[in-house]
Amino acid sequence: MDDTDKPLEQSADPIPQRAHSRTRAIQGLLLLAILYTLYFTQALVLPILTAVLLSLMLATPVRWLGQIGIPRSIAAITVVLSIVIVFGSLVASLAEPANAVITQSPQAITRIEKVIKELRKPLAEASKASEKIAQFSVSVAPKQKIQVVRTIEPALFDTWILSLPILVLNLLGTLLLTVIFLTRGDSVLRKIVELAPQLRVKKDIVTASRNAQHELSRYMFTVTLVNMVFGAIIALALWLMGVEQPLLWGGIAALVNFAPYVGMAIMVCLLTIAGFMQFDTVGMALTVPGIYIILNALESEVVTPLVLGKSMEIDPLVIILTLLVLGWMWGLVGLLIAVPLLTCFRIVAEKHPPMAAIARLISH
Repeated sequence: MDDTDKPLEQSADPIPQRAHSRTRAIQGLLLLAILYTLYFTQALVLPILTAVLLSLMLATPVRWLGQIGIPRSIAAITVVLSIVIVFGSLVASLAEPANAVITQSPQAITRIEKVIKELRKPLAEASKASEKIAQFSVSVAPKQKIQVVRTIEPALFDTWILSLPILVLNLLGTLLLTVIFLTRGDSVLRKIVELAPQLRVKKDIVTASRNAQHELSRYMFTVTLVNMVFGAIIALALWLMGVEQPLLWGGIAALVNFAPYVGMAIMVCLLTIAGFMQFDTVGMALTVPGIYIILNALESEVVTPLVLGKSMEIDPLVIILTLLVLGWMWGLVGLLIAVPLLTCFRIVAEKHPPMAAIARLISH
């Protein structure tokens, strides 16, 4: 067989493979560019995303008020103001307990350090030899003058006061955007439908958007309700144990429960400090975070899957990666909105056929 009889596939240059690799590389660079853009524009992006999530969560009560004849704009303002009043009252009532906990926490941390040192006593003898060697090397080495540079940092209270106007402006902007999204959401949808070229496409857009909005609203409302009940149960359990400020710990537990895994780790550390603040024995002190771990496991593994259903579950690895990325970009707020945003993205992807594969990828 001569060279002319060889299959064409063997002599062809693998240009499609090169183009495919180049496309993947461009997509990776585009993803990195998007992440860095979101990182540097967090002052603009965070209020918008938070307002979107709040509008999805509050869409159901606004719709209920609209069904009894209240105009949508009045219903949106009423619901948002009610949330602000309730949340502000809770924060004001918990400010004094939080200050008391912050004042007493250094003593509890000192006790925890002592317990850790006692647990490490068996290793103390082994470390003495290395310490003697280090002391000997210091005594043999020539003495050098060490210059200590001290930096004067602003006090924590002063820093908080300086950042307070920015926080207030961001909060007001988020609330204003929430009202706008609740009021003008349907009109924006109508404009998008008018741009569709065919009647069938118009119907598909309306059906998909309605279904997605309904599921998103149901998810946000349900998760918020579950977290509030979970926080109340935590507060009740700590009150029965005799822990001081149970409402404060219950409120923090409800808030950080929006960030799975990371929120649990934060809460375990805080309740460990609370246990050593309250009890003299190590066993009783560790019972406080132990109760939380048990209740958190029941909530995350039993209650939430039963309430939301298996269709709403997301792969834990995807959740952890999302928490890491958004926590790096946006700090505490990113951790709190990471899972709701991920769930919203999955629901929208399921309703959009070209993105169905991505929805299956991130689902549990």
